[in-house]
Amino acid sequence: MYGLKNKNCGRCSRILSLSRGKGSLNHHNHSTQYVEILQCVQTARAYELSRLPNDDCLLLFQSYAFKNVGDLSNQEFMEIGQQIIEKCGGVPLAARALGSLLRSTRDIGQWERIRDSEIWNLPEGKEDTILPALRLSYNYLSPRLRQCFAYCSLFPKDYEMKKEALIPIWMANGLIRTDERTDLEVVGNEIFNGLLWHSMLEGKRRDGDGNVRTCRMHDLLHDLASSILKSHCSHLEYGSGRALDIPDKARHFSVTSQTPNELHINHSRQSKQSLRTLMVDCSYICPILVDFTHFTCLRTLHIEGAKLSKRSSAIGDLKHLRYLSLVSCDLESIPKSIGKLGNLQILNLDDNSLTSLPKSIGGLKSLLALTVRSRYIEAFPESITSLHSLRHLDTRGCNSLNGMPNGIGSMTGLQTLSYFKVGEEKRGFAGIRELQGLNLLKGKLKIKWLDDVKSVEDARGACLMTTKTKLSKLTLSWGYSSDVEDVVRSHDKEVLEGLQPHPNIKKLKISYYPGAEFPTWMQMGDPLSSFPRLSRLILADLPNLEEWLLDWKENESLPALQSLELHFCSQLKSLPVQLCNLTSLKSLKIIYCSHLISLPLELTWFTSLEHLTINDCPSLRSLPYLAMQGQKSSLRILDIDGCEELTSQLELQHLTALEALRLRDCSKLKFSIQDLQYLTALKLLTVHPSIDLPEIVKARVLDEFNRHTLKILNSCAIIFMGTTGTMRTVNEEIDFVIKEKMVLC
Repeated sequence: MYGLKNKNCGRCSRILSLSRGKGSLNHHNHSTQYVEILQCVQTARAYELSRLPNDDCLLLFQSYAFKNVGDLSNQEFMEIGQQIIEKCGGVPLAARALGSLLRSTRDIGQWERIRDSEIWNLPEGKEDTILPALRLSYNYLSPRLRQCFAYCSLFPKDYEMKKEALIPIWMANGLIRTDERTDLEVVGNEIFNGLLWHSMLEGKRRDGDGNVRTCRMHDLLHDLASSILKSHCSHLEYGSGRALDIPDKARHFSVTSQTPNELHINHSRQSKQSLRTLMVDCSYICPILVDFTHFTCLRTLHIEGAKLSKRSSAIGDLKHLRYLSLVSCDLESIPKSIGKLGNLQILNLDDNSLTSLPKSIGGLKSLLALTVRSRYIEAFPESITSLHSLRHLDTRGCNSLNGMPNGIGSMTGLQTLSYFKVGEEKRGFAGIRELQGLNLLKGKLKIKWLDDVKSVEDARGACLMTTKTKLSKLTLSWGYSSDVEDVVRSHDKEVLEGLQPHPNIKKLKISYYPGAEFPTWMQMGDPLSSFPRLSRLILADLPNLEEWLLDWKENESLPALQSLELHFCSQLKSLPVQLCNLTSLKSLKIIYCSHLISLPLELTWFTSLEHLTINDCPSLRSLPYLAMQGQKSSLRILDIDGCEELTSQLELQHLTALEALRLRDCSKLKFSIQDLQYLTALKLLTVHPSIDLPEIVKARVLDEFNRHTLKILNSCAIIFMGTTGTMRTVNEEIDFVIKEKMVLC
């Protein structure tokens, strides 16, 4: 129901009709805000939820307002907090917003001002206790947070806003200001995090490091933001063939289209002078007719999913444009006139079919960030190296690139370079030494086609070890070749030796390395000083690697390593015993290692291991003990697939934390069905018919097992798959089981 705030009765009726007969929506419990929707469709009885009791509302308020448990002992703050909560009328959003507001201050006067504010005395309405509380939270924000919060009303309700787009849009509209010594992006991050801190935005998706990547705004907060900017900020939904008129007073205008119909946007004399932001988001690739020559004051232009007309060349006349985003517009080229946008700071050309960029792009002297993702583009113009203000160059997905432009090393202000393709210098492409001066690089860097690095001196010239202190994720990749197993070159080991990363690295991936052994730094002598922060290590497609040696002394290990993955290491026969020192390891995945015979017997030392996957290792003959008696096991997921020579007895009785057990194509593997009674946390049991489990296969009714086993099997999903059956991944299956338990026998 949260997607139906416009109270469109037709849509509500159609959605509710889909659920009839299932018994799940015969009655609906919703807050006051949605009672009108249910009354509108007249298909269900609505029960209005009572508001939270004051005691519960106070607990919610305290969880946001008091950072430390010790703060709860301050009786004066507690009393004022209780008086504030009494005015919130049991509304959770109001309690959360005010709690977030007050947790940054221990000034008793400010708490009293919130309690005694005249805003509480506004005329009563349907949401009389909600909007005053939200208005108070807004009023006490800093001016720059208030501006950026109000601007978010430009997006439709329930819209998931991307942080990487939102901050540059704020910048383009002059909402973020700072002195010359402070980076605008740093301030933008502070504002974004401040709005999250005050609960004015809700974090939705996070990256691998736990940082919020996308956010949304609660509907009532969206209403508040809309009431602040009023007619200056307008959003419309397009659903017919008629033309859209931009409102006269609109400074910021957005439109979403759910149809493939041609979208025609008209302007008025007033709007063409006042409009600063134009955003168009189409669910279908549809033609869009806009005469950009009229919007001379435009600062932000975002078009997604629309096919631009021939008039799009007029974009080059928008001399005040700061932010230009043309995403999924099926572009094969961009107009040369784009080079006239001297004030442009952000250019996003994601998900298009571009085959080239114009040379005129070198005229974008103010450009800070450039995103180009197209699998058809083969080279960038050399003029791109004259963009000395550029800080972020994102070319992920440009897999057809022959190399980076010669001279990219002169762009010493670059902070983001997601992809570096080593090219042949004699053809005019950048060699790996061009990375030498790019010492501000941070975040991710993928260096591909290391086959073209000719010597260890060239590799060391990239200075990965000495000056790339801010990189957190590094991928080192050689070129894929179908006959790579026949090519073992002596200098590849030397090249990898010269590419040793800085100790600050957190994620390292090595792929398509053709060497038969690793260099000395991969033996990780003194690992505590070599890689103290490394949390994830991936070794993939290493066709000639026969042995992996670790030069660790007793009790030495990688202290932060939580994930280790080995994929397609076809010649690797064993793993180093020293891996058992990895006491922080949570995930171990071994996939397509066809010659792997055994695993270290000391796997029981992995006291933190939660996820163990062993897939398609046909030579593997035995499994070590996964847990010993008296040892507390943390293993949650055990996935064994395609290990046809595995003859071990699988001991399960000590795996009391196991939530998912998947066994497939392991016909010689055995375990006792009675051991299932110990798996009290089991949510999913997936077995293939080749597994020798006659008790389960024959049991159409599960009462053949003792009471404890029956209880376990009834509380989890049992899925039997045929040899041609489609198997979801374990994580997908767990997510599915949590939502809807099922038993297939």
